[in-house]
Amino acid sequence: MPSKENFFDAINPFPSSTSIRTTAECGVCRWGTWVLRELLGNPITHEVLVGGGRALCPFFIGEAGFVSATCQGIIDQQWGESILPFITDDFLSETVFCTYKMEVCDMEEYDEIDLKQIVFNELHQKTELAHTNDFVNNLYTEHKERLASLNKEDLVKVVMMSDLHMDWDYLPGADNSCGKPLCCRSDSGLAPTAERAAGKWGDFKCDLNTLTLDSMLSHIKNEIKPDLVMWAGDSVPHNIDTLDFNANVNIMKNITKEVSEGLDGIKIFPCIGNHDTYP
Repeated sequence: MPSKENFFDAINPFPSSTSIRTTAECGVCRWGTWVLRELLGNPITHEVLVGGGRALCPFFIGEAGFVSATCQGIIDQQWGESILPFITDDFLSETVFCTYKMEVCDMEEYDEIDLKQIVFNELHQKTELAHTNDFVNNLYTEHKERLASLNKEDLVKVVMMSDLHMDWDYLPGADNSCGKPLCCRSDSGLAPTAERAAGKWGDFKCDLNTLTLDSMLSHIKNEIKPDLVMWAGDSVPHNIDTLDFNANVNIMKNITKEVSEGLDGIKIFPCIGNHDTYP
């Protein structure tokens, strides 16, 4: 496959003028992305691509350890509703594709940065002691006596929780190795052996159930008794083959209600996690 430089060399009618050449390259790129967006945005093309995904999915889904029955949800809801719109509306936009990917439009308006170099420079501005976690760990040791002398009433007790991934469809006794993105559910089937049976309090292969959530919230409120709780999101379960917009909304409403009631009287500072949005 020819490089992007060779491609533009072949079609560029103004090789002697850098400014004219850049204008031509940019124009060709913008025209090309417009054509692709129009093509991919066509309902017929969309159905062809989704249909192709459905046909090819069973050949690849096994590599991820899933059964072919998960294909319809993954293709229709993730590929059709999320990935294709991202390609059409974001990746193939003139700014993203022609400026950042092909680097032929408006490059004088942007300065390319090397993220690794920036991180390297920032780290090496610190003292040698701060280059490892030992620096923070040693602070606790060095200031142990001073910390012990502080009045506990002047301290703020904080609980940090995240990644609840609450599954209201969790079913004790269900199969924890069902071949789907998320098991231990009513659609997972009964476990064929005791080792594969979802437990009363949960399962390491599955998401959180209500019994464990309620117990955790009760422990935080009545035993830890924090001044505040920082809730970092990621509350939606991992059943990507059956999730849709309405399901996500309902899950977020339910988990917010559960946490608010379970930690009643405690200040909660929440934020949205990457799993909490749809698509």
